[in-house]
Amino acid sequence: VVCAPPKGLTNIKGAILLASFASGAGYLPAAQDLADRNLFLGGMVGDHHIQFYPNSATLAGMPKWPAAFFGKGLWDRAESVEGTIAAYDRIRGTKEIVVARGPHSIETWPAEDLNYLRVRMVEFARAVVLSKPLVPDNTRQWSNIKKLIATTPDSWEPSSRPGAQ
Repeated sequence: VVCAPPKGLTNIKGAILLASFASGAGYLPAAQDLADRNLFLGGMVGDHHIQFYPNSATLAGMPKWPAAFFGKGLWDRAESVEGTIAAYDRIRGTKEIVVARGPHSIETWPAEDLNYLRVRMVEFARAVVLSKPLVPDNTRQWSNIKKLIATTPDSWEPSSRPGAQ
């Protein structure tokens, strides 16, 4: 990877990241030692044939991003919820996270969750492009990871529904 100075393009108003790993694949918050991360990455290679090492390049530049929207499944194996929150916390402009009880692959989410994701993406895009404030969904406000997870409706991605066969 060769890094270059930012282009400073004024037509870029923000980013919409769906099932991303902007914080780095395998992001672990406050890991006691690197062994935890290395074990996780070894498991990703062995189980899923995904071979890459996380780095902080994207996170380091996020404070310069004008806005960001994150859509993710709560049991995303590519990036933890903590990693998405770490990325979200670095955005200084308009930002939002929408989560669902599902995996990395959002196309498996229930229709209700996908519809909500679409509505919030459009609201985010309108606000950012028109330089207007993003009107929050007051029913899904959060201030910590527990409250973020509690914003999900009682709908489940089919393969992870409790009691599913």
